[in-house]
Amino acid sequence: MDALHITYFEETEELLQKAEECLIRLESEYSSDDINELFRIAHSIKGSSQMIGFDLIGNLTHKIEDLLDLIRKGRLGLDRQVLKLCFDGMDCVKTMVEAKKGMSDESDERETAQAAEKLKADIDRILRTHAEEKSAREPSAPTGGIIGAMRDTAKDAKRRVYISIMFSDDVPMVQPLLFMIFNNIKEIGSLSYSSVSDDDIFAASPNRRIASCSMILNTDMEASELYPYFEMMYVDHVSIVDITDGNLREQTVSRDGNTVAFYEWFFHEYKKLHPLICGDHGARIAELRNVLREQSEHLRQKADTAAPVHAVRAEIERFYEWCLFLMAGRTKLTQPLKDMLRRDYLRLFDLVYGHVRGKILYKIVRAREHQLLKQLTDMAERMDRTLIRSLLVHVGDLGTVEESALAYLIRLKRDLQEAGISVAIIAGTPLNRRMVNIFDAIQSIERFDVFATERDAVLGHR
Repeated sequence: MDALHITYFEETEELLQKAEECLIRLESEYSSDDINELFRIAHSIKGSSQMIGFDLIGNLTHKIEDLLDLIRKGRLGLDRQVLKLCFDGMDCVKTMVEAKKGMSDESDERETAQAAEKLKADIDRILRTHAEEKSAREPSAPTGGIIGAMRDTAKDAKRRVYISIMFSDDVPMVQPLLFMIFNNIKEIGSLSYSSVSDDDIFAASPNRRIASCSMILNTDMEASELYPYFEMMYVDHVSIVDITDGNLREQTVSRDGNTVAFYEWFFHEYKKLHPLICGDHGARIAELRNVLREQSEHLRQKADTAAPVHAVRAEIERFYEWCLFLMAGRTKLTQPLKDMLRRDYLRLFDLVYGHVRGKILYKIVRAREHQLLKQLTDMAERMDRTLIRSLLVHVGDLGTVEESALAYLIRLKRDLQEAGISVAIIAGTPLNRRMVNIFDAIQSIERFDVFATERDAVLGHR
C-alpha cells in the first residue's frame, strides 16, 4: 500500500469517528456546530475519495453532503428520518472504507455497494421533494445548474487533474467569473468534483467573498494544455496537477532500505555544501570544487548499488555535472557565479526535500492551538521509526504551549534520541518570539534546536 492510500485511510477513519460523535450528540440535542462539522467531514471524505479514485464512497458522501447543506442552511429539518439516513450513510461509508483496505470479501462488497445505492436513492427522494417544493414557491434562476449538470454527466478520460484557482482581492463580482470558468470546462472535459456549487454562482449574494475555487476534471488533454482556459482577468494564480493513477505512482517514494539509505546519504553530504555556497565568508573555489567532485564520485558509485531510479535522482546528478561545468577553468569564485550556484543549490534542495518530506527521513508535525499533545501522541503511535531520522515540530502558529504538551515533547525527544531520531523546533518566519522564548527557558531541562524554517533545520543553518 502506497503512502497516498495509507494517509487516506488514516484521515478518513479519524473523520468517521468524529462524525459518529457528532451524530450521537445530535440524537439528544440539535447543534449547528455539529451540523457544520458533519458537513465539513462529508465534504472532506468526498473530495479525498474522489481524488484517490474511490468513486462509490465519494458519490455517497456527496449525497450526504447535499443533505447536510440543506439542514445547515435551515432549508430542511433534522427529523428522525433524516438523522437515521445520516447514521446509515456514515456506517455504509465506514464499511466501504474497510472493504477498500481488504478487510471484507467480494460478496460483502457487493452487498455494501447495493446498500450505498439504496441510501443514495433515499437521500435523492428527500432532495427531490425539497427541490419540487422550492420550485413551487420560488421562480427558478434565469440560468443555473451548470455545475450540477456537469457532475451528473461526468465521463471517463485519459487523465484526472486537480485544479486550484485563486482570485484577485479586487475582483468586483466573483459569480460571473465562476460561470465563465465552468462554462470553459465543457470544452476540455467533465467535472468530478468542485469546491463551489451552483448556489455560489446563482443564489449567493453578489457581495459574498469567494477567494478560491478547486476542482477535479476528467480530460484527455495534458495539464500544461489547460492553463489558457483558466487564465483570465481577476484570476491571480492557477495550479494544475495531474493526479492520474500512473502519474501519482511516479511521485511516490519507495520505503525500502536502499531508498532510505540513499536519501539519508544525500542530505548528510548535501548540507556540507551549504556554508561553501551559501555562506557569507569567501569560500575558495578549489575547496568547493573538491567537495563537489568527491560527492559526485560517491553518487556514481551508488549507481552500482540498488539506489532509487527516479527523476529526482537524475536531477541530483545534473546538479553536480552543472556545478562542475560552471567552475571548470575558473580560479576565483566570483559573486555572479556564487549567486548562480546558490540558486541551483537551493532549488535542488527544495525538490529533493519536497519529494521525501513526511514520507521518509523527515516527519512533520504542524502544531495547532490546544492540540499539540494529541498530535504528538498520535504521531508517535503511528510513526515507523525505521524510516525516520528527524522529527520537525512547527510551532510558528501557536500562541502558547500547554505544560502537558511540553512535558510530553521532552519525553518524546529523549525516547526518539535512543532510536537515532533528532527533534527540531520550527518557529516560523517571521520568528514566533514567544515560542523561541519558551524553548530558551527550558534549555536547562532539555535542549531543543530552534530554526526559522524546515530548510534551515535540515541543513543545520541558523
